[in-house]
Amino acid sequence: MFAIMKSTVLALCVIPFSNSMPLTYVVPRWNMECMYDKLDTKEFVSISIFIAHGSRLAAKISLEGPVAPPEANTAKELNDYLTKYRTGKRYGIKTEGFGTPMDVDKTGTLKVEEEVDFEQGEYEREEEEEDDDDDEAWDDDNKGKQFARRIEKSKKKASYVKPMREGEPYERTSQVSSPGWYRFCVQANHDEISVEIEMRKSSELGEP
Repeated sequence: MFAIMKSTVLALCVIPFSNSMPLTYVVPRWNMECMYDKLDTKEFVSISIFIAHGSRLAAKISLEGPVAPPEANTAKELNDYLTKYRTGKRYGIKTEGFGTPMDVDKTGTLKVEEEVDFEQGEYEREEEEEDDDDDEAWDDDNKGKQFARRIEKSKKKASYVKPMREGEPYERTSQVSSPGWYRFCVQANHDEISVEIEMRKSSELGEP
């Protein structure tokens, strides 16, 4: 079940949503709209945004979590956990060292923030350098560096930004490390915008 909530409503309303489809909002200047979903350990989540109207086709987006533990099952419980999250409480599983997905800190919290500008932005990801580490023979002098490069490469694969094309949404895929509730928010920093946002998870639609 896909739960979506509007951040502008204090008494959060859970809307059952069986299929992943974009939702359209009109977001006044300085306001924010969010959607939430529950993710499993090591799950991939993809977010997308398309700004259809506005004097400036730009917005600030964020993806973060877990903002509440997976056992939160009602709007009231989720709202209570969110209040604690805003004051510094974290619900992730502590992690460190190799194997931690990109944008995940030591508390197991994923946080991505960026400005998306459909008029000026270029979001094509730099091509990764091809290497043959997987086929290279390991030796005592190089195996540490080889292992570090492989770990870094695997982390990059867990966070992917789809190249933007005119008339298409901005899309980003990240991997989480901790189970729980995650939120995707869009804030109109420049002017009122009409925006389509979507949040998809790999447990329902498959890994990217």
